[in-house]
Amino acid sequence: MNGSLQCLNAHLATARPSATYRMMDRVAERRAAGARVISLSAGEPDFDTPTHVSSPRCTR
Repeated sequence: MNGSLQCLNAHLATARPSATYRMMDRVAERRAAGARVISLSAGEPDFDTPTHVSSPRCTR
């Protein structure tokens, strides 16, 4: 293994999950325990992006 890959591995070994993933894990645990949970932490919306948001504002 080259030096830069070993350095990367050392950094990855100390990395912690993001707050978003920790919250998703908590939701999964609660659901597994039978709780009804509405999660607003991460995911895909169930609606399309409104046109006024996705349309370009600047054209040249």
